[in-house]
Amino acid sequence: MSSWEPWTARGKNIYFPTVGSLDGKFRQRLEDLGMGYEKEVEMIRRARGLGLFTTCYCFNPEGARTVV
Repeated sequence: MSSWEPWTARGKNIYFPTVGSLDGKFRQRLEDLGMGYEKEVEMIRRARGLGLFTTCYCFNPEGARTVV
């Protein structure tokens, strides 16, 4: 059993809130900690690589270029 199987076997939504919808100090703190939008996109790519259905939210042209 891979380390992902316990999470994916349930077939449920694992993550919905997106860092891209945040702003201000909280958003900046997440970015400073390395948990910002780039990390979110990285995790979406990893999930897609595992064959999971993924949806990515884009809030500006730069974000759209990041996820393509």
